[in-house]
Amino acid sequence: MDSSGHLNLVSLAFFLCLLACGGRVLSEGSKLPPPLISEFDAVSSSQRQAWLDIWNTHAWNMLRALQDARGNGQLHIYMNGDSTFRQQKNFLCNVLQPGFTGGKWPLDYKVLNNQHESSCYNSELKIRVTYVNNSCCDTERLAYLLHRDTDPAGKENPPAWKPRTMGQSGMLRDPAMAETNAGTQDLEAEAADVEADTEMRLVVYLGCGLHLMHLGRARPFECLQQQYGYVETIQEFAQAAARLYPGSLQMFMTTNNVCESNFGSPYSDVLKEAAADPQGFLRQCVEIANMTTGPLQGNIPALTQACREGILMSHGAASLRRRMLLALKQENERRGREDHVGLVDAYALTEGQCWASQWSDGRHYAFVVPMVVMEMIATMHRQLLQTH
Repeated sequence: MDSSGHLNLVSLAFFLCLLACGGRVLSEGSKLPPPLISEFDAVSSSQRQAWLDIWNTHAWNMLRALQDARGNGQLHIYMNGDSTFRQQKNFLCNVLQPGFTGGKWPLDYKVLNNQHESSCYNSELKIRVTYVNNSCCDTERLAYLLHRDTDPAGKENPPAWKPRTMGQSGMLRDPAMAETNAGTQDLEAEAADVEADTEMRLVVYLGCGLHLMHLGRARPFECLQQQYGYVETIQEFAQAAARLYPGSLQMFMTTNNVCESNFGSPYSDVLKEAAADPQGFLRQCVEIANMTTGPLQGNIPALTQACREGILMSHGAASLRRRMLLALKQENERRGREDHVGLVDAYALTEGQCWASQWSDGRHYAFVVPMVVMEMIATMHRQLLQTH
């Protein structure tokens, strides 16, 4: 692993020890093992900022290396997903535009949670990051960029927004369709536009998961159909992205693991009830889900499967991960190597990391967000250079 791509793991381990020890370094010869970080609140605000500073530098270096490798062409990372994507956007935008989160710690999952669309741009790196909230893998939300010629703040002609060949309001332009009587000068100008277009790359970063899980009466299904047909949902979402944004690079992220031990009331109360009467809990979920109008209404076997697989617990997140891996395996076999869909495995990075999630949450892992982003950048780097 080269230094431009990965943080020095020895330094990282030492820093983690400092966090865990509260700044105390064991004296030479001490046989006491360093204590583990047991919970989120054990990390002080100054330590949180130090953690952020380390990863800010690492993220900048990785993005700089990526842009150097691809000739510093315009790059747009278009995130379409739930609040876990918003966390990644906040982190990256704080790197690209310091102060983006208004002085708030950008890794906190509650920061800018009222922004359903937002974007940032760095003119030195020529990188834009845009986030569009899309909790259920809705293709209409995916098309947001296609139909917009202004950024979420209303700025016209934003740099690194979309390839020029996509044209106004998403209409694709084909240089070969230029009128033959346009003249040599017009054709040369059109060719110059196309050459410039090749420098602009759109990366579509996708996923849905947290809102596909339920917790009985405390949290009914929001995306029932997507939970039941998750393999098809992911494949159809990937295919929609390819249709809407031809030539774009695509990546999916597995949903975070769920740390139900961090739940507060009412979620923790429902879990106790479910543990005491699992079959009753399952029946309750089916009854609630069957009240929702949709293609699964009245299909008790399908609703039972969705309720069993989709509980907001670690095993529910693991089920989504297994099915996403299967969906992308099949999709990549269909596509072939040149149009390969990348994977960022946030589930693997968050599994067993309950300390990194705030109390009463258990779904967002503030301290792990930079690691997920680094995995995303590394995946993007590999794929962009393969197709560059």
